[in-house]
Amino acid sequence: MSGMSRAGGAMRGAGADTPDVRDAPEAPADGTGGATSGTTGASMTGLARSASRRPAPAAANRAAQQRTRILDAAERCFIERGFHAASMANIAATAGMSPGLIYRYFSAKTEIVRAIVERHLETDGCPAMQRLNTRDDFCVEALKMVERWRRRDDPSMNATLMLELTTEAARDPEVARIVRDKDQMVSEDLTLAVQRAAREGGVRLS
Repeated sequence: MSGMSRAGGAMRGAGADTPDVRDAPEAPADGTGGATSGTTGASMTGLARSASRRPAPAAANRAAQQRTRILDAAERCFIERGFHAASMANIAATAGMSPGLIYRYFSAKTEIVRAIVERHLETDGCPAMQRLNTRDDFCVEALKMVERWRRRDDPSMNATLMLELTTEAARDPEVARIVRDKDQMVSEDLTLAVQRAAREGGVRLS
């Protein structure tokens, strides 16, 4: 009996360092030995990390508002001071923010110019071209354009701003490329509009 007691004590002592099988994870029914569970866990972790890198809708809206605020201020500064004389500090003061905040969105004035040109194309240039389908459409849009030039309250149709961009394009190759790409896009869209209007009117273009 004393031998059995000693043996039982030895087994209990060894059991102190042996993990309880009840604490071990259950093997999956498909016999993969837990590999599927581990892979799924890694995938879920990857998805969670990807989701955390995507900006929340509120943050994206905030960023878009800040960019619009900067571009509006830049247009005013370019019109009032000229592109060359308008500094990032001037733009920041007009926008009511610090220069450091502007550099979070635009690293240089040329990036601001590119964003202004792209905004004008998205809001004015391309949509206007899509509305040109007949000869009457050309007349209507031309009259609208003349009225916007006359009012002088629309930066996208401000003669001073257009002249400043053209002048700066003669000095800065990057600005020149931006303006040239914009002109090319407008020219292509206008060509398509003329072709649509000609087909509508039964006119054959040579």
